[in-house]
Amino acid sequence: MTSLVLATLFFLGIHLASSSPLRTALVARMGEAAWLGLFSLVSVLGLFWMAIAYAQAPVGAPVWDAGVGGRHLSLILVALAFLLLVPGVLGRNPTAVGQAGQLQAVEPATGVLRITRHPVMWGIGLWGIAHLLNNSTPADLVFFGGLTVLAIFGPMAQDAKFRALRREDYARYTAVTSYIPFGAILTGRQKLLRAVSETGPLRILVAGALYFAVLLGHAHLFGVSPLAM
Repeated sequence: MTSLVLATLFFLGIHLASSSPLRTALVARMGEAAWLGLFSLVSVLGLFWMAIAYAQAPVGAPVWDAGVGGRHLSLILVALAFLLLVPGVLGRNPTAVGQAGQLQAVEPATGVLRITRHPVMWGIGLWGIAHLLNNSTPADLVFFGGLTVLAIFGPMAQDAKFRALRREDYARYTAVTSYIPFGAILTGRQKLLRAVSETGPLRILVAGALYFAVLLGHAHLFGVSPLAM
């Protein structure tokens, strides 16, 4: 269990540091390409360490049981996670590497960005919450909880970084988007139909296909079926 805690703290630390002044100093010394290569390598190693430590952690007693209702809710949350994550990965995003120029576009937020300006991180966050509903041993809380904390609070650090680097452009971007999913839509700053139409049927179909593939293959891959009620 100690290894899992250390691995999770390490993984959280390197990602939060990537939005801190430390990143700026390292990029100035190493160059952008070298920094990205190093950060990617360390991130993969950190996640691998977390996964191995989680698999080897002692099986403890669950803290709660969400019951059948929790399992149904988790299926909905994971579906929504895929609908945010896949278009977020496949589409353009001003906060992604090498895409900050989109902040100066006439409409910097299109597609899934009209729902949230952090679709990938919220996809991971909803995935984490869904798993925490039905997996509540101490090891589950550290592993899934750590990833959920990073996914929910990491974008806040990312927003702060871009506000410092691209103050006016990012202010214009945040004015028409929301951190919380559907926030800009509920406040009338965006339209859901535009988000869906711009996301396009292909990305939505890919998200749905991956969701059902993981759903049906979960028992084979991880030994637990999310369909077992």
